[in-house]
Amino acid sequence: MISSVSQDPVEGAPASPNQTPVYTFRMRRLSPYEATIAAACILFGFFIRCVHVGYREITGGEFFTINFINGERPPFVRSIFEGKLPLYYEFMRVWGGAFGTQSETVLRLPSVVFGLLACIAFLIYAQRFLRGTAFAVAMLAIALNPVLVYSSIEASSFALLSLFGIVSNYFCVRALNEGGRKHWSGYAICAALGALVHPLFWFLLVAQFIFAASRPRKTPRPFLLVSIGGIILSVIVMIFSAIYANATFPRKVEPDMPVIDDVAQGIVAVVVGNFSRYGYNEFGQALMYLFILVTLGLSFYYYWMRSKEAEALPEGVMWIDETQDVVGKWRRLSLASFLLFQWFTFGIPAFGIMLMGSYASRVSLHPEYFIVCLPSLLFLVAAGIDAAPGKYGKVSLIALFVVFMGFYNARGLTDKGPGVYELFQRVRKEQFDPSRDVLLYIYSQGIEQAVDRYSRGIKGIPFSRNLDRRVFLERLDAVTRDRERVFVFYNNDYRTEGRSRLSLARVWFEQNKDRWLEDESKSRKIGQIPETELKVYRRIKYTSEPAATVPEDLVTSPPDPAEPSSAQQP
Repeated sequence: MISSVSQDPVEGAPASPNQTPVYTFRMRRLSPYEATIAAACILFGFFIRCVHVGYREITGGEFFTINFINGERPPFVRSIFEGKLPLYYEFMRVWGGAFGTQSETVLRLPSVVFGLLACIAFLIYAQRFLRGTAFAVAMLAIALNPVLVYSSIEASSFALLSLFGIVSNYFCVRALNEGGRKHWSGYAICAALGALVHPLFWFLLVAQFIFAASRPRKTPRPFLLVSIGGIILSVIVMIFSAIYANATFPRKVEPDMPVIDDVAQGIVAVVVGNFSRYGYNEFGQALMYLFILVTLGLSFYYYWMRSKEAEALPEGVMWIDETQDVVGKWRRLSLASFLLFQWFTFGIPAFGIMLMGSYASRVSLHPEYFIVCLPSLLFLVAAGIDAAPGKYGKVSLIALFVVFMGFYNARGLTDKGPGVYELFQRVRKEQFDPSRDVLLYIYSQGIEQAVDRYSRGIKGIPFSRNLDRRVFLERLDAVTRDRERVFVFYNNDYRTEGRSRLSLARVWFEQNKDRWLEDESKSRKIGQIPETELKVYRRIKYTSEPAATVPEDLVTSPPDPAEPSSAQQP
């Protein structure tokens, strides 16, 4: 798994003037098999990140990017809690000012570039420290990872976060193992810039500091002091954040049960694909959890075997591990400590995200949040697959991995978003007449900005999820009175009523079949969410008299405090 890499000479060791020192630095040359895999992965990763970059409508946090470009800028402290640090958004302000925000493709192009640079950076990282099966699996994972592909075609900071996560880990390992001004400078620059991309990157810094501080005999003294200071500062920031958040967001911050199940789901989803969004059955979900459990279990067993070997070696020697098909030469680190670094930079950020989800009760732990620990997680998964017993064990795990990633890539790349753009395309095609027809949004939470962007003057009436049942039905009756057709956009419209889960609007139209008949030829499902669809109802007996004007108070709907839009999620 670990490649054979030559290193700088040990400090104080004389070098012969007549021959090249054994540990002079040179990059490992890829074998023809590895070079073919690397080239194919980079090319295919480029293809799937570009083929549908403008296919999906603007959704969620992308509207924050547009608003930021247009001049809306939250206070810095508040932006930290919303996950909106300035590096990406200031860059997008310049980009949007030069090229505009009307084109989805142009708006997402920087993320495409960041995603491709992340693939290339991971290739360099894997080329130096992996080989054989582990190298091939790692490259497949970074090129085809559905969450990374999705973030690379979204106008958000997650693609840039993945790039800095990879480069930061790379320079940190090189600096701890080899030292040298260029490696420490590279790490310092990446750490500083990454800390301005997203607050989740701070968890990665803490993991690197804890790893360095837990190995004081091999960690250079300046970085040991920096690590200790960074850990203390992180604790102070956590205390301040808890106090500030409790004072500023009293209804959103409250101690909750540890969201271990959400963290486990996020870890599985960030590796194989966002199954909570794009569907799964119980057998498929169990298989995905089992896959991650098996690969991480094999990886940990491999680390444990190497750590036993490392403990048998005396301190201060040139670490050389030659076990099975693995060869690694290390100056300050060992193969075991390199693997331990991956566990630290995976486990500690995941634990930090769990704490965040446990106390910020309104924050859903999306798979994108775990991008910060994904490079290390992919190294561990690759090591686990490489350590699988027998040829058929390796092939089976690789095939299962590729099938999962391929399925969720296909679902993600064909995702058009909530379907607001397609909704208005179809409404216009049906020659919507506001004097005789009415358009209803049930419910409108999370799609308000998309409606403003794609409606092009077509007015609709939103219904809020928090409306009382009686008020909801009276309002529905009022806005459909004297209308010939009713276009209803159902947007995740089922809610709990007693012991039942139902849609009040669907039930109302079902109970009024004597007045309204669904035009099934015009109705259709829109978007990936099963409950998101357009239905067209036609009045059975229609009078030619002009429709009454809808009162202004019915055209607007109060926001739902219980369900913030996705654009407001951190």
